[in-house]
Formats: sequence, C-alpha cells, structure tokens
Amino acid sequence: MLEHHQHPGFKILPTGGRGAHFNTTDKPHAHYLKEYLIRQGIPPDDILEFARSRNTIEDATLSYPIVQRYGATHVIVVTSDYHGTRARYIFQREYLGIQLSFSLCTTDRETCELDLAALESHEQVAMARLRRTPRCR
Repeated sequence: MLEHHQHPGFKILPTGGRGAHFNTTDKPHAHYLKEYLIRQGIPPDDILEFARSRNTIEDATLSYPIVQRYGATHVIVVTSDYHGTRARYIFQREYLGIQLSFSLCTTDRETCELDLAALESHEQVAMARLRRTPRCR
C-alpha cells in the first residue's frame, strides 16, 4: 500500500460492509481488507478498527467515533476503485477536521465475480441522491 508509505503518521481505515449485491459472507469487507493489509506488511497498530456497517453512510458515521477515540487526525480511507467517488464525497462531508487521503483498491475486471456494470450504475444513482441530501450528522 504505497499511500501508507507516502503518509507516515496516518492511520488506515478499512471500509466495506456486507450486502446482498456485493458481499454475502458472514464478515464485512473491511475484515478481509484488514487481513490483506497485514499480509502486505502494514503494522496492525496503523490500522484502525472498522465499523460494522451496511452501507457507505454508516461506514462514515459509525467509524467517525472510532477515529476520534484513537485520536487520529490523519486517516487513509481504503475502498474499491468503482466506489471511490462516492466514498470520498461521504467521508469528506462527515469527517470535518480530519485530514483524509483515499486508497482505491483496483478491481480486477477480468476475474471479478461481481456484476461491475450494476455496481457502477448503483454508484451513479447513489451519488445523484447524495447530492440532494444534507449531511448525515
């Protein structure tokens, strides 16, 4: 994770919950992401605990108290590439006073078992809806 090395002192926030359209396992995506980061050599102390969320808004609102509890003022939010625009919009809107960087995991479009066209369409609809709504908190 190159961004971690470029941002010493930043804490890493793995994101991603569970849902019928993208993750039907018994654990949130953030759990698997944390395991992956540790296998890549990221020190566990640099990885914040993750929120058990059902959607991106919950990811942001439920993880904000976690970030505060750890006293983190600089955070790298990790999410999927197709989800980056919406995640950035929500987290920047909710995380006032926290310096954010974003690391987008590249989706291997040749081996991905997800319906990426449907996910990308979902992202566009969700962004349009978000732009019409106030902040979550």
